[in-house]
Amino acid sequence: MKTQKERILDYLLKHKKITGLDCVSKLGILEYRHPIMQLRREGYNITGEMKKNKITGNVYKLYRLETT
Repeated sequence: MKTQKERILDYLLKHKKITGLDCVSKLGILEYRHPIMQLRREGYNITGEMKKNKITGNVYKLYRLETT
């Protein structure tokens, strides 16, 4: 079985972006910030940007895997 970090990395490699809602609803990961921090420490260029939902007005963070 893959770790939470591995599952988040697989998702980022496939989709290039992820939100907290994606982590919870699609991957079943509630505490997603720590695995993202670990990936950053390992050298993955993951940026975070605050976004606002146009319909509800809720604010969330969108993480992107930047590739060069």
